[in-house]
Amino acid sequence: MNNCCTRGSKNFEKIGKSLDILKAVSEPNRLRILCNLSKIDICVCDLAGNMEVSHNLISFHLKTLFKAGILDKRKDGNKIFYFIKKEWKERIKHFFSFIDIT
Repeated sequence: MNNCCTRGSKNFEKIGKSLDILKAVSEPNRLRILCNLSKIDICVCDLAGNMEVSHNLISFHLKTLFKAGILDKRKDGNKIFYFIKKEWKERIKHFFSFIDIT
């Protein structure tokens, strides 16, 4: 039997990280956030307005995607802009290939 995914193996750790990512993107609003961010860096207030979702709920979902390692953020004045990390850009575009996001 192959032991590639047993406890303590590198693959076992990768499975755990993959599970965190899958959990992070398994919520419809988070998928909508990723779809929006695939086009442009955006601040919380503009994203909440675009999606017609409360500021607090958007912040919660952004925090979840940030903790999963998919997003990063930068501060510009008193606004915080979120964006998809460079290493995730192509993965996200591939993931949303069924949607015209260009």
